[in-house]
Amino acid sequence: MKIGRNKPCPCGSGKKYKKCCLNKTVTPPEALHYRRLSETHNKLMPKLLDYGEAVFGEMAPQVALAEFLAWPDQEDAPDEEVIHRAAHLFWPWYVFNWEYCSLDDEEQLIKGPEDMTITELFLQKKQVEPESSEGRFLVAVNRSPYSFHEIVSITVGQTVTIRDVLTGREILVQERLGSEYMQKGDIIFGRAVHVENVGMFLGLSPYRIPPRIKPEVIQMRRAISRSRRMLTAGDLYKWDLTIRELYWEIDRRLHSMPKMVNTDGEPMEFHKLVYDIDSAELAVKKLADLCQTESLNDIVDRAETDANGRIRRATFSWSTMGNRTNKGMPNTVLGNIEIEAGRLMVSVNSAERAHTIRAEIESRMADKARFRLDEISDLDAILKQPSKSIGSAPSQEVLMSHPEVRHQIEQMLREHWKDWADQKIPLLGHKTPRQAVKTTDGRESVEALLLDAEQTAANDPIRSAVEKVLIDDVRRRLKLDKPFVKKQKTIDARKMAERIEQTKHLISEFAAERLPDIYTGFCLRLCDAVVDAEDLNLHLGRVEIWAAAIVYAIAKLNFLFSPETPHCLTTDEICSRFGVKKSTVSNKAAMILDILDMFHDDRRFCAPHITRLFEFLEDEHGFIHPVTASEPDQKRKLQPIALKPPSRQEQTPKKNRKQRLKQPVNQDDRQLTLFPD
Repeated sequence: MKIGRNKPCPCGSGKKYKKCCLNKTVTPPEALHYRRLSETHNKLMPKLLDYGEAVFGEMAPQVALAEFLAWPDQEDAPDEEVIHRAAHLFWPWYVFNWEYCSLDDEEQLIKGPEDMTITELFLQKKQVEPESSEGRFLVAVNRSPYSFHEIVSITVGQTVTIRDVLTGREILVQERLGSEYMQKGDIIFGRAVHVENVGMFLGLSPYRIPPRIKPEVIQMRRAISRSRRMLTAGDLYKWDLTIRELYWEIDRRLHSMPKMVNTDGEPMEFHKLVYDIDSAELAVKKLADLCQTESLNDIVDRAETDANGRIRRATFSWSTMGNRTNKGMPNTVLGNIEIEAGRLMVSVNSAERAHTIRAEIESRMADKARFRLDEISDLDAILKQPSKSIGSAPSQEVLMSHPEVRHQIEQMLREHWKDWADQKIPLLGHKTPRQAVKTTDGRESVEALLLDAEQTAANDPIRSAVEKVLIDDVRRRLKLDKPFVKKQKTIDARKMAERIEQTKHLISEFAAERLPDIYTGFCLRLCDAVVDAEDLNLHLGRVEIWAAAIVYAIAKLNFLFSPETPHCLTTDEICSRFGVKKSTVSNKAAMILDILDMFHDDRRFCAPHITRLFEFLEDEHGFIHPVTASEPDQKRKLQPIALKPPSRQEQTPKKNRKQRLKQPVNQDDRQLTLFPD
């Protein structure tokens, strides 16, 4: 942005640009504007906080904080660390987004105007002029929603380009400190706004969210948008609570000890089983085949012996071939067995494994091994114990200097990434990456997981060099390195337009005879939604089936099959009118409703008398009441919208029982019919 020589200097000095910063140099105009806007923000925040206290009282922040934290239960009350992390986001949200609602304040701690932000009240009372620089700043920031932003690119110490994961909007943000620790692919939560063409953060989470969390954000985006590709800023404001609930769930997981499990998915619990034995040699002979990575001779050759050649001490692993978690690992160590004169000790890392190995020992050795004790330790106790191997274990650098060690690690990584594309991943909805990349959302999720793996590998000198090449190879195999071309784009555009027109024509013909305008509009709007949905292929199948399924779905949502709807529809009427089977149409309609996540409260496809049935209010005691219960009596009764009466041809009289019995029975060779009726 070019600044005129005689314009006020954007640094905020009050001097003309030519007499202030024009010749000083090198600072870009956007950075100067950012500095001035930051000073404006810092000056206004104390005023807004003081004004909020003057209007709502000193308890207002406490009430607002409970809402900001999504009203946690008493047992989940946040500790000081959570509140400290929340402060970075809460105070900007409090003055720019919070609206007081008396129903949310169960204890009636405060009173004040409802449905207006502190900023709006501040401007309404003319605390600053709306046309001043401070007023324009407040107007630009007011009610701007929080969201999840992905780091697209970074100029360290200067700017960050971010993309809103929920809306797809990209913005260049002036950020000096944060840009020094952010990495491409990281997710950050907060508010990013344009103020006078300058991008800036106003409320930002104090930590980076790893890329592996992005699939969860995409899943929420799909749920909110009902399978539309991206949300709007209005959607973000409407679903503000849902978005914050996901953020606090992520915050809880990232700042709590992860649940530790072994390769079998069993909770980590360290057991040391101790037995008294009669003979170390007998114990080795009976238990050696529990180790599938060494033979009995190998174990005996490594064992310590006494002067008479008898085994005095032997150690080997309880192991199996293959690894359930990491396909690249050749075996899985389930525990460690140590045998010495008169004593047998087995160490395992779960209660389930302890139970299994105890049964094995007692079955194999019978009365030759007598159980003494099971010493149990949790993970915290193990971590607090001083390492017994300090001074004797080789360092990582020493290990990596051995070619055979490097080769083994490289081989394990190659095996892992070779099979990764065909493994079911929970974060991908238990789909394989190869299945997931068939959709835009799936490609976005898979790429986020690969970015996360790259960041993890970059912190490990053993893995970084090799794994970067392997991950790039996965990208090539999944074609993530090429632009994604949707299947719909390969379809002849003219033919697709003709199918859409035919489908809408069939719907309109039926609607002209039986549906009022409101339901006709719903059907045509649903047809457009089906066209836009990635998982619905309108270009495949008969247009009559699609038209009938769309009418059927709208009829089901609006209870048009119910006798309470004047001149109600029937499934037979729809199917005979379009010349299709009932089972086919009902299945297709169910698929449309499921993929588009449609319900009776969807105002895009449901009449007002239906959506109002699903609107509720919460009173001061926390009880839920239908909105209709609080309306006047004349408005309380919900009147269904009458359909157009069917034509005489469609009003066929019902056949009596004798007439039905005289009808020939349709024989179907595909299915055995036991009874003619």
